[in-house]
Amino acid sequence: MGVFGVPYTQQFHLVKLLDRETGAQKDAKKPTLDGPNEELVNSALLSFLTAVCFGHPAVKSYWSPRRATLTAKFRKGAEAGKPSLSCQVDGFLVSSAGHTQVLIEAKSRDRCEHEPNVSWQETYEIVSALLTPTPKGLPKNG
Repeated sequence: MGVFGVPYTQQFHLVKLLDRETGAQKDAKKPTLDGPNEELVNSALLSFLTAVCFGHPAVKSYWSPRRATLTAKFRKGAEAGKPSLSCQVDGFLVSSAGHTQVLIEAKSRDRCEHEPNVSWQETYEIVSALLTPTPKGLPKNG
């Protein structure tokens, strides 16, 4: 499997956790087992994306698992007592020049189980990224 060995193993264990959790929910007599959390999903995703990019000379970027807070300030919002919009991304793709290229938002369950909150969160992240000159924790874009 080469570079895909680690992401495969992580994804395999995530599937096992999901299967156990689903089985525990079907049988109410069993205690609910700890299922996959966002950190495990994020780690498996970043391992997979890193493996895909690994060894390709044309790829001059790297995947970072670092969480970063994005905050956008709104003048009219401040007047109404809500001065800013703040959210946290789960990681990002950074170019060799230090430019943020992709934001990552991971969830531990199917998207439909998180709606509409996940759509709102992603909207906040995009708005904050566009309105914040240098988001805290992210490299500067040129």
